[in-house]
Formats: sequence, C-alpha cells, structure tokens
Amino acid sequence: MLSIFTAFFLSTSLGHANPSEVDVGVYGSWQTKMWNGETWLQQQRLHLRTSVEWDDVEVYIDLMDARVWGSEISHKTNKDTLANLYAGYVKFPIGTIGQVEHTLKVGRQEVILNDQRYFAPGPWALGGRSFDAVVLEGVWNTGQWRAALMQIDNGGTFTTTDDNGEVTATETSNGDQILIINAEQHYENLKIKPYFIHQRNNATESNLDLQRRIYSPGLLITSKAKPIFYTLEGTYQWGMNSQIEEHLAWMGSGEVGYQQDRFKASLYAEHNSGDGDPNDGVNNNLENFIGRYHGLRGWSDQVGGINLRDYALRVQLPVKDKITGKIEAHQFQMDQPTGNLYTFNSGLVGTADANNTNRNLGKELDLLLVHKPFAGIAMKWGHSIFMPEGAKQTFAGADPIHFSYLWMTVQK
Repeated sequence: MLSIFTAFFLSTSLGHANPSEVDVGVYGSWQTKMWNGETWLQQQRLHLRTSVEWDDVEVYIDLMDARVWGSEISHKTNKDTLANLYAGYVKFPIGTIGQVEHTLKVGRQEVILNDQRYFAPGPWALGGRSFDAVVLEGVWNTGQWRAALMQIDNGGTFTTTDDNGEVTATETSNGDQILIINAEQHYENLKIKPYFIHQRNNATESNLDLQRRIYSPGLLITSKAKPIFYTLEGTYQWGMNSQIEEHLAWMGSGEVGYQQDRFKASLYAEHNSGDGDPNDGVNNNLENFIGRYHGLRGWSDQVGGINLRDYALRVQLPVKDKITGKIEAHQFQMDQPTGNLYTFNSGLVGTADANNTNRNLGKELDLLLVHKPFAGIAMKWGHSIFMPEGAKQTFAGADPIHFSYLWMTVQK
C-alpha cells in the first residue's frame, strides 16, 4: 500500500513541478561462491536508482533485477528472476522543533540500525531487504533520532476446514510488524546509541493462534579515540513467544582493538542466549530480528546468532596501495549445550543430545582480500575454513568445510 502511494505521489507531483535536482545511479553486485570445490552458485543484483528533488521534497525510486543460477542441490535458474520495485518512497520535511529538523519518509525503503546488526540490504536474501515503512527522523548537530514502523508481511484471512470441507475456524491477520525507536548522540570520539525494538507476529495460514510479542531495548557504545577503539553492546528481551509461552533472552558483545592507518587488530566476543529446557514455559532463544550479512560470526555462515558464543581475533593490514587483507579466527560455542543449533539466517539445524556437555561448535579461519582498483569498484576474494566440533559434527560431519567466493560491486 505504501509503495502504491509513493508511485501515485510521484506521477502526480512530476506533472505539476519542476525538479531542482535529478540524480541517476546504478549499483551492481556479482557473487560467485563455491563449497568444498563441488557445488557452486552465481548470483547477481542490478539496481537502477533515481532521485528527484523539488521544494525540499525527495522522491526516490530503485528498480532491481536479481538472478541466481548454479549447481547447488536446491537448483535455481534464471526463471527465479526477481525484477521489481526494490525501493520507492517520498521524503519531505515536517518542521523544526528547537534545533531538531524533522523529516517523514513513506514508502518501500531500507532501514538500517547500528551498523546493520539487525536490518540490512545483505545478500542472505538475494534481492536484499526493503520494507513498506513509515519513518520519522530528527537530526541535530551532534546526533539524531528515529522512529520506524515496518510491515514485514501483509497477513490475510485464513481458514481451517474439517474432513468434510466445512470451515471450522477463520482468522484475519494483520501480518507481522516491527517498530524501531533509536537515537544517536556524539561526544567527540564517543557515540552512544540506545534503541528499542518491538516485534509483532500475528496469525498465519499454518498457525491461526499465533500471537507473538517481543520487546527488546538495547544500547550500543562505540569509541574511536585513535589508536585504541572499542565497542560495547547489550540487549535484553522479554515478551510472549506464544500465547502460552513467555520470552526472555539477552545478548552481549564487545570488541577492543588497535588501529594505525590501514593496520587494525582487535579481540571480539559475543554471547547470545539459548534455551536449554524447552519444557519450562519460557523461551530463552535470542530473537535476532533480521541479521547482518557477512562480517559478524564468520564469513562462511555456519552458525547463527542464537544459542551462540563467538570469540574472535581480527587483523586487517595493507598489502598494496589499493589492496587490503583481512584475517579472522573464530571459536564458536553454544550458550546452552543441550539446546538447538541454528544457521546464520536463524533456520533450525537440529537439537543437541540431551546429555551433551561439549559447548564447542567449531573453529573457523577467514581470509579476505579487498581490491579497490577504481572509484566505485570493489572486488573481494574470500576463503573460509570451518572445522566442526561437538554437536555440530552430528549435523555437518567431521570434515572441514571450505567456502570460497569472489564478490564484485560497482556503484556509480
């Protein structure tokens, strides 16, 4: 509905005003991936972006074409083309209160929170992630605040029938929504970013009784007083996982490091709660919302952000003028050794044995070369080796898993 409103606004406004600024750009992403030298995957995304401004009003349109093909088990071909309106919104000023300038953005758009930890246009979903949303923003000299209401899916009217085809239940669902309220305040080299996320999951065709409510306040603190930098983040969650089960979870992470010019080294730790007893009426699995793509918890995407501990060493160093090397070493563990195992996109892998006492999931070594030969062009050559341990061996086997990729982006 919001995207329809945007398209209508654009068509009517362009006929009655002369734009003061028009910008056209293109963004392309091409990725070739290979697993253990046996299966490969090629995916591409091509975006054509147009921005039109007049009288302090901006209209933004992003048309996307995305395709996947390869030799992976769940084979996809060019018939899976995703050609659609990726983003289309209207942004206009609504006034200044004190020294805070406010704008309202309505339509389909990306919403990114705190360096893309929760929401991102990442390649886990081929077409990226955009939402039908209403976003109110306020900006001042040393910070900003935002409130965003996003529609994740539209719901509908669902029914169930008995063996005779008679309707036994009908439920009208409003779909799923996420509300974000966050702020950012700068103090010289220190940034403080409080946030609050509320997720509402309503009835689906397979579950007419679904009513899930998650409340998640958090705080992110970053400091870049060179040459030392650090990051601290904590999130606490409560609510109802279902009508009969409570939700109670938490997350904590921290990083401390040294940076001098293009050299950078740091130690990283992350702890995400898991549920060790699924029959106690409380769900302790952290709600990841929509996770970040490569960059957190390793690059081969073997583990997710639920029921997980991640201890990592990260090093970045210059190779040549336009080439940077990155190395990461991870030790992955479970928070609850008898809990569930998850993939990077929160998919359930399986449940550890009830007698399991080994928390280790595996070690991972990530190698990456980033080459930026020209402005707007970046190429990444990456290789990851994941060595399963503990409960992970039950589902992935004991042999190391190799993952290689070449990722090129062009932005003009």
